[in-house]
Amino acid sequence: DWLRSEGFAVESTGRGRGWIFFSGTVAQVQKTFHTEIHRFQIGANTRFAPASPPSVPMEFQQVIGGIRGLDDFYLEKPTRLAPMFTASDGTHALAPGDVTRIYDILPIASGLGQTIAVVGASDIDLADIRQFRSTFKLPPNDPQTLLAGDDPGTDSGPLLEADADLEWAGAVAPSATILYAYATDVIVASQKVIDQNLAQILVFTFGICEPDISQSDATFVQDLAQQANAQGITWIAASGDAGAAACDQGSYPATRGLAVSFPASLPEVTAVGGTEFNEQGSAWHGNNFDLSSVIGYLPEVAWNDTMAASGLPASGGGASVLYAKPLWQTGQGVPDDGARDVPDLAFTPSPTHDPYIVISG
Repeated sequence: DWLRSEGFAVESTGRGRGWIFFSGTVAQVQKTFHTEIHRFQIGANTRFAPASPPSVPMEFQQVIGGIRGLDDFYLEKPTRLAPMFTASDGTHALAPGDVTRIYDILPIASGLGQTIAVVGASDIDLADIRQFRSTFKLPPNDPQTLLAGDDPGTDSGPLLEADADLEWAGAVAPSATILYAYATDVIVASQKVIDQNLAQILVFTFGICEPDISQSDATFVQDLAQQANAQGITWIAASGDAGAAACDQGSYPATRGLAVSFPASLPEVTAVGGTEFNEQGSAWHGNNFDLSSVIGYLPEVAWNDTMAASGLPASGGGASVLYAKPLWQTGQGVPDDGARDVPDLAFTPSPTHDPYIVISG
């Protein structure tokens, strides 16, 4: 009623009664929340955001955890994929059959009856996913698409990330229903999946370093993750690919100190880091009918390809500065540091050593 009295349109409310979607003009936002919306130059990009934190009437302060949507500082994809393929010099790239053999993924674990939701920030072309599946002799299984917020259009970076996530989620779980929920803001896409209870697994490869997340957003996303857990949804998030320096994504050397990536650092989220294969002897043979060529399991070491020429490509990980160690995070090798440590588990993500094959464009 208060929002409507201020001239806003209430679009919908959360099915779990946890949030309200509303819309209005910049003028209404500035008047109602006692702030000013400005444009800011951030490197080569122009962003908009409140110049001061929004405020609400005293009687609402205890029931409002935060206000989102007043800026366009969206979470960014961590990975920077580059086109590659198996070369003639004896190096290898991974086909779906290689991954299922290395990680002993049995046919019974095909994903039948399960729905995996992948969130993204670009339109996709189903022809890419179809070509991937036909190339590797996987049965046809188009992902369902759901525009969950503002249409982001086609953006080459998030498009490649979406294709990689969709193709490989469908590769290791070929019988699962794959849902692609996309929006300009990937948190909004995640919110739609959780609000409508559309999947058992939520795959999330975007992130921001903890020092750069606002308290309002951190509170909101943790509340969202807790609701997902209560509904039985497993939220899986990449731990980042800038090693122990998540704030220095894409730069070298690191200058901002140790940091982990959010939302992977949330105790309610399963953080997935990276390893790198450490082949011993002859591990490969000629391609099979499905283009797989690995003989069997490959030993793994922590992924770290950091060098001045390529920046900080390494598994994200470390101790959270926002969250205390959850009661369940104990065991041999787990630091006794009182902090939520990430990642929780890991598998191969190296783009240079046995990289994944992705079809995009």
